Amino acid sequence: MQQDIGIADGRGGSVVPLLLSARNLAKSFGGVPALIDGQIHLRAGTVNALCGGNGAGKSTFLGILMGILRRDAGSVMVKGSEVNFSSPAEALDTGIAIVLKGFRRC
Repeated sequence: MQQDIGIADGRGGSVVPLLLSARNLAKSFGGVPALIDGQIHLRAGTVNALCGGNGAGKSTFLGILMGILRRDAGSVMVKGSEVNFSSPAEALDTGIAIVLKGFRRC
């Protein structure tokens, strides 16, 4: 697999490497696709959002990134090395964490 080396920072400066890259992620449950061709590319110094309607596969995508779910297809790379997390603890060890929705108002 080709390693992601990054892109120019857009200000004429140095190359900003990819911290996390996910390509072609797929997951099905009982033969029903929950995620098809999930992709994201995150670089240092950027702000990113994962948006989509109900049933779009956001939670499934994040579950794969966190090692909660096993992907059926695709790849996840952290700092240029492919990873296959089998638990959230493994993802946390590389600095990957998610914040879940459902904030409760006091």
